[in-house]
Amino acid sequence: MSTPSPPREAVSGCRVGARLKPGQKGTKKLLRDFGDRLVCVRYRYDEGRRTRLTTVEIVVGEAPWKPRPSRLVEIDVRPWEISVRESVKKAGGTWQPESKLWKMRRDRALKLGLAARIRPEQTPKKHLPAETSKYLSTETSTRKDGKASITSNPGRRLI
Repeated sequence: MSTPSPPREAVSGCRVGARLKPGQKGTKKLLRDFGDRLVCVRYRYDEGRRTRLTTVEIVVGEAPWKPRPSRLVEIDVRPWEISVRESVKKAGGTWQPESKLWKMRRDRALKLGLAARIRPEQTPKKHLPAETSKYLSTETSTRKDGKASITSNPGRRLI
């Protein structure tokens, strides 16, 4: 006959003595019972009651998940704005030397009052492939690099 399980408060106040992966010594019986659903086994020690509790972490459900879009934003901080730079650093911002901008989480940037400094996401500029120029009107020309450009007259390039 098994002993009644302790209340949740008793488990949370216990010291974790060991955290074992499935298959390690001390998990064999539980691995037989739970199979692939077993994630880990913890031995918790209750100093007050002088008992050891065995807890298991198991998978009880699985569902498709779509990750959220990136929460990171780029922040424009000028070199002479030392106090702003330090606050961005303390909030976990990292310097991006290639773009010369600071990258940090959006929620932290907003909390620091840096909404006006958030740079909009850059969408990559797409160039037309060289073979596209044969389908464009006569006002277009193909540059030496193979990219098409639109001109109003042959001597002046608009794009």
